[in-house]
Amino acid sequence: MIQQHVSFPSLASALRHHGTTTPDAISIIHLGSGGVHTYGQMLDTARRLVTVLEDLGVGKKDKVAFAVRNHWLHLPLLIACSARRAILVPIDPELHRDALAYIVDDAAPAVMIVVDAAPSAETNRGRPVLSLADLLQRVADVEPVTVLVEPTTGDVVLMIYTSGTTGSTKCVMLTDDNLVENATALANRYRIAPTDRYLCTLPTHHMNAIMMTGMVPLLAGASVVLGDVLGYKSAKLYWKLVADHGVTTVSLVPSIMALLLKLFPHGAHGQSDGLRLAFCGAAPLSEETWRTFESTFGVPVYQGYGLTETTCWAVSTLPGVPHDYTTVGVPLDGCEIRIDATTTTTTTTTTTTTRIPGASGEVLIKGPIVGAGYFKNPKLTQACLTADGAFRTGDLGFVDDVGELRITGRIKEIIIKNGANVFAPDLDQLLAEHPAIESSKTIGLPDALVGERICCVCVLKEGHQASDQVTEQGIRSWLQERLSRALWPDVIEFVGALPRGGAGKVMTNLLRQMVTGELADDIAASLGSWKYKRAQASDPDAIRATIQRCLLGGRPIPLLTYWGCGARATMVDVDRQALARLKEYSDSLRRVAHSPAALTLILTDSHADNNHIPSARSTAYFGAIAAHARNLDFAVVTMSELWRDGGLSTDHIDRDMTGAAANEAWQVDPLRSRLIDQAGKHVEGGADVERAAWRYRVMCRLEGQLVAARHPDHIFITYNPPEFDAVSPGLPKVYVSSFKTGTSVKPWFHAGDSI
Repeated sequence: MIQQHVSFPSLASALRHHGTTTPDAISIIHLGSGGVHTYGQMLDTARRLVTVLEDLGVGKKDKVAFAVRNHWLHLPLLIACSARRAILVPIDPELHRDALAYIVDDAAPAVMIVVDAAPSAETNRGRPVLSLADLLQRVADVEPVTVLVEPTTGDVVLMIYTSGTTGSTKCVMLTDDNLVENATALANRYRIAPTDRYLCTLPTHHMNAIMMTGMVPLLAGASVVLGDVLGYKSAKLYWKLVADHGVTTVSLVPSIMALLLKLFPHGAHGQSDGLRLAFCGAAPLSEETWRTFESTFGVPVYQGYGLTETTCWAVSTLPGVPHDYTTVGVPLDGCEIRIDATTTTTTTTTTTTTRIPGASGEVLIKGPIVGAGYFKNPKLTQACLTADGAFRTGDLGFVDDVGELRITGRIKEIIIKNGANVFAPDLDQLLAEHPAIESSKTIGLPDALVGERICCVCVLKEGHQASDQVTEQGIRSWLQERLSRALWPDVIEFVGALPRGGAGKVMTNLLRQMVTGELADDIAASLGSWKYKRAQASDPDAIRATIQRCLLGGRPIPLLTYWGCGARATMVDVDRQALARLKEYSDSLRRVAHSPAALTLILTDSHADNNHIPSARSTAYFGAIAAHARNLDFAVVTMSELWRDGGLSTDHIDRDMTGAAANEAWQVDPLRSRLIDQAGKHVEGGADVERAAWRYRVMCRLEGQLVAARHPDHIFITYNPPEFDAVSPGLPKVYVSSFKTGTSVKPWFHAGDSI
């Protein structure tokens, strides 16, 4: 018989119990700050946070936005919000500014908590902002309340914004009862005890991490090692963390399991010996990955199924019994799974591959874990609930002969072409068998003639890019041999990576925007934002094409700009703020994780020499700029390096300035007078101003050829207006203005110490 844990009526009562009966037991080890927080300390913090929220005027139904990733404070803050009958709204701080602004507008929080500085007015929308450091200081300074007030039944305590574009984002409302019911059922099923220690490396703004590595250990009195969100670099230390901290339970998603298998194909060499179980949810887990992970690392993996709308898992595989690797398990205690056969959609199967029988209908979930609906969207709430309160998941599936649920796809994954239904996961299941394909996602593309075209978006395995079998026609032929004609894809698209949310799910809407070019259009348009724009981009089509190649290829969007030297030998505030603006500009282009902007800064030391700036001064200035730029993750190269690598010398400059023809061309050059005027302001030491201007003009032409050859496909950022294109590389250009009215367009020529 499964051991039952203490039953708690609320999260607050669970924390109060552990904080008073076992106050010295560890609750959270926060790797980010190095802090170890006991249950007694967590209870005290929650009580102090209630006072802080009261002082801030936060009351019933007010929202508290917490835009901080993976911080120990999220747990006591949630409980403090429930005691004030307020609502916590976790937000991913790395969201694009448009998505962040949408959430802030929609939630209208009474206070917004951020990491270390207020977001721009474009994103905080005038809402009160408190830094994490300020909040922690307030917590230390106030007196705690005596008692944590219990929430009222039905009170919403948590709002989760689902991933998607601003137009498709939904906000799910969850009550304290939802959280307690789900956590209790999961803790009971897997016999979670105070001796268990969890490792959390999933984002805590997502419901999977909030529940599996937050609420479940809280209810059981277990401890959590809270780390940063796992990435490729940190994954190399994953098993060391497990061993060093005595972790017994980990929570994963399929993409992380695949990454760990790639990094540790021969196992973790004893570092996973202490694990007794691993959880995996948030996205479908393939049988191959599941079996391989268990055999490689020697730990049983339990898969769960649920949605944010059902708090978290509603169904999961059982411990202590052999796995069926093709199902997601059985319902948790208190949950009911129903299949609505009226929503059954006909699927088309392959001609040569055996498939699980077609879905019997839409999966419905009923029970106390079904949330309170969608915030400010009663129409959608009503549409997703049956008359007796069961939630329509939108997933297709059936319950097999032994009572286990099998998920076969989503209703929205039905592609309707020429009036016929095509079940997209059928194609992805087949593509998974191709030896060159790592992963795929089949989507429908709108088409005026046939309704939707079938598009298979594929990520290739390493080492297969050059194979004749992985051309578009090769994949198409391979599929046609195995599929009925009705399933033949119209488009095969190769991408470097599929866009995934924090929990590892493929973001289908975003993928569709990538393939259609809509996302590239959006990013290209943002390059000309009114906040930065000096003039229209020089070649919008080329810029869009570059961005599209990067999105599909899974590469960063390459930006390039020059940085000169003026009268200063040291870096001052105007330089830091100009570099920060370039960072803000490049960061604004990020829409998917695999294609951020990558900016290269070319330090024009050759121009400084031409202006007769003393080398000691330019060397000191450029050194400071380079160090600061690298801290901002910019690549840095000097123009003199390009001269050396490209074989350019002063002899080439002198030769191109020799003779009557060269002099005549200079005399009629349309930029001559303006370049002479510029040189008069910046050339030092009494040098010949006109000759310096002429030399600059010739240098820029030859340097531009070197730059374009070394950095093809880059987008050039220039402070100059379009009429100065002749002194820029032959790359597509965006024209940006200075960051403050009245300052020099080129910040390095500003003589002041600050702006």
